[in-house]
Amino acid sequence: SGEFIATYTLSGGDVSGSTNNSALVLFRAGADQLIMRKGDPAPGVGGSTVTPGSFSQYLNGSNMLFTGTLVGGSVTTANDAAYYTNVGASSGVRMWAREGDPIPGLDGLTFKSATSFAFSQRPLASD
Repeated sequence: SGEFIATYTLSGGDVSGSTNNSALVLFRAGADQLIMRKGDPAPGVGGSTVTPGSFSQYLNGSNMLFTGTLVGGSVTTANDAAYYTNVGASSGVRMWAREGDPIPGLDGLTFKSATSFAFSQRPLASD
């Protein structure tokens, strides 16, 4: 269908130095969509902003996963990695995991980083 998701470095327009110079964009015929831009408020983390990461995945014209780096508020180097999806979000995206968060069902283990994402080939349900 010619749809894809990618992270871009931006220039011109309202770009202000490195404050808002990158963005995650979903390209689809006739309906390109800005998903997240560097400096946007971080979904799920009050008082923080997010920079979309370069690692993302898009499946079946609807589901996406991607990384982001958090800045500001109570964010530290121990919890600045975030993982976002639109699966289960009423609109936009939601954070589904954050560095330092407990991993449900794996007693005592926490998220550190992800090296890959994968979608099943069946419809995904909200969690």
